Amino acid sequence: MRPVTTFSFPASESTRAQTPAKGLAASLLLSGVFVLLTTPDRSLSALVLTGFGLSTAGWLLALLLSWTTRSLLAFMALGLLCRGLWLFVPPLLSNDWARYLWDGFLLQSRLNPFEALPSSMPDFAPELLGQMNSPDYYSVYPPVAQAIFGLAARFGSPEDPTAAILVLRLVFLVADLLAVALLYALLPPTQKAKVLIYALAPLAMLETAGNLHLEGVAIAFSLAAVYFLHRWQRAVPDFGRKGPWATRDGWLLPTSVALALAICTKLHPVLLLLPLPFWIGWKRSFVLGTLTTVWVILAFLPFRSPVVAANLLDSIDLYFRNFEFNGGIYNLGRWISLEATGYNRITLVGPLLGALAATGIVWLSLYRKPSHAQAFLATLFWIAFIHQAFATTVHPWYLLPLLAWSAFTPSRIGLVWAALVPLSYVAYASPDFHLPTWVLIAEYGVVFAVFLLELVRPGWTGRA
Repeated sequence: MRPVTTFSFPASESTRAQTPAKGLAASLLLSGVFVLLTTPDRSLSALVLTGFGLSTAGWLLALLLSWTTRSLLAFMALGLLCRGLWLFVPPLLSNDWARYLWDGFLLQSRLNPFEALPSSMPDFAPELLGQMNSPDYYSVYPPVAQAIFGLAARFGSPEDPTAAILVLRLVFLVADLLAVALLYALLPPTQKAKVLIYALAPLAMLETAGNLHLEGVAIAFSLAAVYFLHRWQRAVPDFGRKGPWATRDGWLLPTSVALALAICTKLHPVLLLLPLPFWIGWKRSFVLGTLTTVWVILAFLPFRSPVVAANLLDSIDLYFRNFEFNGGIYNLGRWISLEATGYNRITLVGPLLGALAATGIVWLSLYRKPSHAQAFLATLFWIAFIHQAFATTVHPWYLLPLLAWSAFTPSRIGLVWAALVPLSYVAYASPDFHLPTWVLIAEYGVVFAVFLLELVRPGWTGRA
């Protein structure tokens, strides 16, 4: 079996010689996971960071090694096994699950979660309401997410949500299995080992199977859409931008369904539509976008109400104007605002940075013209980087798409950021969830230093 490496570091002629290093990588990874599994409270930041530190060290070591197909599959299985260890452990670092199940029990009661404001319904599932982090906001979770919540709620109750949480974990575990399989299928033969970037990443393990965040499900559906396009590009000789605008070989329906499922899980996969015209052509993109829009509208029909759109947009607007946590460029703008005016102008700085990010994403989509699936996913990586670099709020799980797409680019920014963003969990040690300044300096100082280094020396990763 031919050895493959994650990056172009010098590799040993014999992967057997690296067996001790692989054993060390597995030991570090499992040790860190064990620490996180046994941490009793998220305010114990020393334990949380120790768990992340050990497991991240094992992950990064694994990325430096050479792999045969057999050993690579074994470590992919190890990553999925680590996710499975969270099946019967309560969520540690997030309480978003409480909102998930609150929405799910609303559906079970035939109530519309897009019309319900938790703080105005104190008698509905009060056990979950007391653990909710944003009771004053309408739900922002689209229909597929709501379907998952409703499914989980069928197996539990507000008084005892244990079985419902287990169902959520099983759904997320299946989604991660699909995402890893699709990453492996989409990677070129000589770069299959880069699947470990996502399959073995502690951040991906903890934030999907562990903390129950929907990004993992959205990533799986997004990769499915790209995979369908990839398969039909290979099967249809005239699939390129200069060929006929559409073919009847079956690419349109599964791609549009997968893309609609991604958007209806989390809204951010809509960004996938921006660079599509430069890969599959404008006419195909128009047809695909139109059909995807039809599926999205149909998915929202069961929730139709005169106030649904207004409530959804209101919550999204409040998110950009009111929420701030671990933002990079935003905190610089916030500091400048405080120095210039004496108070925090998040209501101005937040939307301004959003507009700058949108401008950068549109420019990037026009600048990069991917000709195949791997180049398309590399473009999505830079779109995700711009999106998060300008965001007012960067929770660790927000970086999961960036981490997944980084398997298709030589850039190491995604890996560096994924390794450092767990530092933000130090905020849970404070009663008011205050994030120390040193965390921002350490995290973004290194991330943006790596970004500048890659701009100045694009070949420093070992590739042109």
